Amino acid sequence: MSFLWGSTKSKKNKHRKAAGSHSPGAIPLQRVKTARKGVPIDYPRTLEKMHGESLLFRTSLLSELVGAGKSGIGPPDLVHCTEWDKFHDEKIGEFFHITGTDVSSISMPIAFLKLIKWNDGKKLKSASLKNDNISTYCSFNLFQKLDIRLRYESEDVYQVNVTNCSNGNNDIPLSDLIWEETFVSCCIRSMITNLDCERKIPGLVELPFVFENRSVTDYKRIIDVLCRFLPRFLECGWNSTKSVYATILNNYLTETLLIFLSITPAFITDYAIQVLDNLITNDPLNFKYYAIVVISIMEQSNDRDMEMIKKIHAILDILLPELYGLPSDKPDNSDIINCITDVLNIQARFLLNSGDYELSLSVATMATNLSSDSFESWFLLSRCYTFSQEYGKALLSINSMPCLPEYDIIKQSLTTAFNLTMNYYKAPFFHTREHCTMTSHELNHLMNTMHYENELELKTIIFGRTIMPNESKYGCIDDIWKKSCLELGPISGPQSDNLINFVSQQEVDSIGDLTLLKRSKETRQRSWFNEQVNLLLMELVARIGWNAVLQLRSDVFVMESKFKMIDSSDELSTELRKKRLCQRWFDTIFLDIYEDLSISTSSQENKATAKYSGLEWELLGLTLLRVGDLSDAVACLRTSILARFDPISCHQLLSLYLSLDFNDVYMKRFDVDIVLDLLVKLISFRIRFYDKFQIFALQVLRKLKGQLSPEIIKNKIINSPHGQEGIAVVIDYMLECLSEDGNETDLASERPHENASFTTGELAN
Repeated sequence: MSFLWGSTKSKKNKHRKAAGSHSPGAIPLQRVKTARKGVPIDYPRTLEKMHGESLLFRTSLLSELVGAGKSGIGPPDLVHCTEWDKFHDEKIGEFFHITGTDVSSISMPIAFLKLIKWNDGKKLKSASLKNDNISTYCSFNLFQKLDIRLRYESEDVYQVNVTNCSNGNNDIPLSDLIWEETFVSCCIRSMITNLDCERKIPGLVELPFVFENRSVTDYKRIIDVLCRFLPRFLECGWNSTKSVYATILNNYLTETLLIFLSITPAFITDYAIQVLDNLITNDPLNFKYYAIVVISIMEQSNDRDMEMIKKIHAILDILLPELYGLPSDKPDNSDIINCITDVLNIQARFLLNSGDYELSLSVATMATNLSSDSFESWFLLSRCYTFSQEYGKALLSINSMPCLPEYDIIKQSLTTAFNLTMNYYKAPFFHTREHCTMTSHELNHLMNTMHYENELELKTIIFGRTIMPNESKYGCIDDIWKKSCLELGPISGPQSDNLINFVSQQEVDSIGDLTLLKRSKETRQRSWFNEQVNLLLMELVARIGWNAVLQLRSDVFVMESKFKMIDSSDELSTELRKKRLCQRWFDTIFLDIYEDLSISTSSQENKATAKYSGLEWELLGLTLLRVGDLSDAVACLRTSILARFDPISCHQLLSLYLSLDFNDVYMKRFDVDIVLDLLVKLISFRIRFYDKFQIFALQVLRKLKGQLSPEIIKNKIINSPHGQEGIAVVIDYMLECLSEDGNETDLASERPHENASFTTGELAN
């Protein structure tokens, strides 16, 4: 039985009414089976300074964020437990955050809270069912801005409250719609958070969502509900660092659907397309949203080119005449323009990848003319000019891009609030400071309830006021868990893409290359926008060289400082005024690239005599990645990992592997044995800190399946030095999640009727 997913059938006439009041519409308690005996549930616990303060903080935080319009996808779910310290006769509050549970009804949160009590064997001996032993589960509904709270004492005593975070009203009846919205909210948080370390909180538990049962019915359920909610994409928010505004393809709901399909078997993609085709027929008012998402799914699957081209032409044949027939001041105009632009961007990208540069240039030009503030359209236009060898126009296209913000203000509001108020965590910084801040009587309480006999052993897993046990050893590699994990702690929060933020100050001070250190501090957290512009410029540098790019820049642009100094009587002013004014942010990126190239050149000159620490090799590797020197960057990052396991370098290398085509010249740098070794170590590191979902690892493993069969992958893991240490079980489970066997037949009986062929004629009717 899975406590993560699916419904549990209640036995007739076996329900007992819960004591206390229920909110109107609350669903009666359903019986659930116990989990496997003797298998502990691994979860952290943070001790509150004052009992109940985490619940008060959540109430205050949500009220503040909703009032400011910055709630976004909301914080992770919260689990709060009350323990009783018998010796001091006082309540002690413990809590942790979690994603990946099914909150489509009250039964699953109840099942989860029961499993915590039943399976935590060490606590079970001292646990009692009196009124002081209370657990609370909180989950945020991002659509209606509601916080659903389950207060649970026992199987017969529980209460559900729903609070409107905008006005504090808690007299809200529960309904099927509220439960469904909360379920979708949890889906979005689970997927988006798992791939975004900045959103993660130290000690966040990430459960494997629908994948524990690996049931086609579960996959089908998530596809059905996400597809039906697509017309409500504006309510879900979007990443403002990647797009100026939300569109049907730039939002967290569609992103969640695409992420889900990237880690499920291919026949689930077929099912999703069929569901959307049915919605096109049954919900004609929103047909364009469903049709565009179908096109995006086909683009991601990378094996439906002909179908995708037909659907692109079909939707454009409908939307373009509709746009030209509307008055310019009609409110629907912007929505149709955004939809058309999304489709044109997909078409331009497909043509560019197919080598048809002339036609892709035409499509990208049309997209930028239609939507001048679409970053993706300008990005594609610049690449088209680069491949067409019109390098001056490529620079002009970059300069015309909308400058996207460095931070997403909504995400930043949430992470900042957690860092300022919920500062229970203290990083170990390689044991250079005392990272346990518990009092002696709190330590004594923990030793009694967790049955630790050695206080020093207990302190090794305490980070500030957060205790991080992991007793099941699922996915354990001893070298990783006993060394890197305890030295670094969880890699999460802002600036989590640079090891310099997780090592001791002494190690930072010992870096000999001061220029490298300076650049690393300046680029601790580079914006996505800067990274994309950097990629475009380095494509130009790879083709014509840095000096030629600088000369081209001088021919095309005039710098802002020089422009202000131009005198109207100057003979050169007419010539200079014909040039385009270089955007300040673009000028800054040129300066950054110059500094990175200087470091790259210096490293080449000193390659034979360089003696770097593991941290310095990583910083140099990250710098070389920014200037496109992939071969040397890979060598530096691998050297960093050899010096000591570094999850950030490991993630960077696997991200590069994931981004390359199989026929790319740099792919030879990634021997499958090396990729597998990196992957199992990264999985082990993350699973130690409760990430049992690991979408990124599933995506890497899926690509590896394109090179090796699952049986060969399993054999390589078993025969590796880590094969006997628990990681083989995890890899086997992940391969089963991606398996194409055994479920397609079941799916066929559950597929919707194939009565929705997307054609222009039908849509017009």
